[in-house]
Amino acid sequence: MSGFGRRMNAKQLVSGGWVLALTLLLSATAAAHGERTAHFYDMTWSKTQVAVNDEVIIEGKFRLFKDWPVNLPPPDVAFLGNGTPGPVLVRTESWINGQAAIQSMRLLRNRDYAFKTVLKARLPGRHPMHPMVNVQGAGPLLGPGTWVEVTGRAEDEQGHRLTTGPVHARDSKALEMPLLTTLPAGRYRVKYRVLSVDGHVLDASFKFELCQPEAP
Repeated sequence: MSGFGRRMNAKQLVSGGWVLALTLLLSATAAAHGERTAHFYDMTWSKTQVAVNDEVIIEGKFRLFKDWPVNLPPPDVAFLGNGTPGPVLVRTESWINGQAAIQSMRLLRNRDYAFKTVLKARLPGRHPMHPMVNVQGAGPLLGPGTWVEVTGRAEDEQGHRLTTGPVHARDSKALEMPLLTTLPAGRYRVKYRVLSVDGHVLDASFKFELCQPEAP
């Protein structure tokens, strides 16, 4: 047979055994693009229904395959994250093999890792929740998930919301966000999140208090 340069109808393909060969080829291609990278197992979620401000603990294990895809960079810079639709839950703790995992780290292939993440519910709704390992240059490796129902009000976590203007960079080290309303006396907390270049998110906050001016 001269190869693919010759036109063949469906009957000739079947009689020549090309359907089986084509099926095997497509299966191999699909497996290759599936990128066998990590396997998550022994997964547990402490709760599937919580109120705003309650915590959900995800625990389990994952293993990075020895045969890492050649088209992906190795997991030399990896970060333990969580797969949720936006900031509906905030991660307060991350652990790998009993060690704090608040920063990126190097993971080894053909090895098992035990992990634990603690998330605090922020916004009410029914949200999917997955464990996730971000590998720099390769993207997120998503584990199995479950649905978590968050009840309550967003104000229970966020307090009274203030109207703000657009954020702009004052310089390479400072961002400015103007307030469009006058702040009355009271205690305030500012919360912010920073997305690092290696894919992980840092959460922080600070507090301040405004007092009534003293009478002259």
